[in-house]
Amino acid sequence: MEIWFWLAIGSAISGGIGAFTHKVAANNNYDISVLNVFASAISALILLCLTWYFAGFSYLIHLSTVLAFGGAFAYMITLILKVESLKEIDSAIFFPLYKVAGPLFAVLFGIILFSESFTKAEWLGLVFSISVPLLLITKAEDARQSNLKRGVYTLLIAAVFSSISVALYKYGTDITKNVWLYLFIGDLFLGLSSLLFLLRKHKTETLRHIRTEINPKSLRLISVMSLAQAVGVATLIFAFNTGGTLGIVYTINSLYILTPIILSIIIYKEHWNLRKAVAIVLSVIALALFK
Repeated sequence: MEIWFWLAIGSAISGGIGAFTHKVAANNNYDISVLNVFASAISALILLCLTWYFAGFSYLIHLSTVLAFGGAFAYMITLILKVESLKEIDSAIFFPLYKVAGPLFAVLFGIILFSESFTKAEWLGLVFSISVPLLLITKAEDARQSNLKRGVYTLLIAAVFSSISVALYKYGTDITKNVWLYLFIGDLFLGLSSLLFLLRKHKTETLRHIRTEINPKSLRLISVMSLAQAVGVATLIFAFNTGGTLGIVYTINSLYILTPIILSIIIYKEHWNLRKAVAIVLSVIALALFK
């Protein structure tokens, strides 16, 4: 196996841990923007130290810096939409749908932007993936969720922004001359995007709002978020940098859905049945066929 494959696996594992923190944030009604400001600051500090040690700070003024900003901004919108969707629907519905829709958009962007080709197996994966919503969205499920329709619409918009974010990061990785610096800048911009969102929403009450969101429990969550974010973004970017394509790397990364689903069922006792189990297995098969 090539190094980019193992890096993509690493991004899936860390991404699964990070995704579960989003579920915890939604369950506790935390403001994800506040948590992400602190998590990104800690993550950026980690990457700053690694950049200084491994690469230095040359090529700061470069087109890739603009792409890092665009990718970070799109990712910030993705996080906000994900938390809003998770307030309306269970993890066992959200994550299979989200991580089938995301790769579909990513593959589309890969074809358009990077001329990536589609195999027969990948077409079969598309067919399988279409059946996943049919298994998850039923009349019984609609009654069980807070607002199934709104949750799914928000999910789809989040998947589009997530794919845009990854496509921008992929393009920036292809043209950057300093990958470590690119990683640091992307994380720094993500934290700044969260802060600007808070300032726009709360204006002069921003500091007071931040104080209401920070407590020992949220600080523990922030520490996990920051570590998962630093490891996740580094493994994802270096997977691209060492030869992985947008469609394949993002598809492998999408396997992280299993971690938050299982943890949500164990910790939050979310509803579970054979239909949802089949949907999850089918989504994983569809993702595997994309490879």
